[in-house]
Amino acid sequence: MWSEGAKDVFAPTLSMTAHRVLLVKAAREGDYIKCFDIDAAFLNAAINIDILIRLPDDFIKPGESNVKKLVKALYGLPQAPKAWFQHYVTGLKTLGWEQCLNEAALWRKSSTKHTDKWLKLSVYVDDNFITGPDEYELNQEIEVILLKYTGREIAPEVKGDWQSWDVLGAEFDYNRTQRTMKLYMRSYIKKMADKFNITAKMGSNSSPNPNFPEESVTVDSAEVQFPYREIIGSLQWVATIARPDIARNVNLLSRFLGKPPTFARVSACLLYTSDAADE
Repeated sequence: MWSEGAKDVFAPTLSMTAHRVLLVKAAREGDYIKCFDIDAAFLNAAINIDILIRLPDDFIKPGESNVKKLVKALYGLPQAPKAWFQHYVTGLKTLGWEQCLNEAALWRKSSTKHTDKWLKLSVYVDDNFITGPDEYELNQEIEVILLKYTGREIAPEVKGDWQSWDVLGAEFDYNRTQRTMKLYMRSYIKKMADKFNITAKMGSNSSPNPNFPEESVTVDSAEVQFPYREIIGSLQWVATIARPDIARNVNLLSRFLGKPPTFARVSACLLYTSDAADE
């Protein structure tokens, strides 16, 4: 239970548009890119409102009440994302980072090694990408942040001049020498296709054009036998992160969550996404 003042739970989240701009700009300038995450991030944040919890019997000491006031945020608590966001904002500001006015999860800090250059940081809850012109300086900044918040650097998979990170269900491939950044979702899309058995259901290995007019969407009269909401949610994430080419179709299909259309429309979009996973 919590008080009326605890209902404000909004926490800004990094937009993927801003994240892509950060990485593309880093690639264009030939900056170094590193990635790190914070362990059990929400548990770092203090709760400054009255939230009472009832402990399970096994956690109650003899003679004590089973009702306790929550001091730190817990995963699953509606207030936890905002509490962590505010906590991390305060911490980054004390370390000299400057928050973007238009994108609350983007940060910058003046480089001490290169005049008129900036270190840049993107934050998606507990996943962080940091870029800058000097690798040693980036390592120092990561070390300072991880001294304040327990976490770890995510080492990239290295193949020649290419570095690859698997974060947020996407693969970020970076070649600093060529100043090239590529963004894929091969693994996520493959898992999605396997989970929904899409190729077998289509009975085809071709990649159909997923575009279709709204008036052509037909609704099954019988009870739907496939997880429509889950499929649309997965496709929405793919469209948001790396595949804007399916955004229009996913948007159209999402209008029918209450009464899903035939599987043919959904499967066409899924198969196209799967076969074009490297594009």
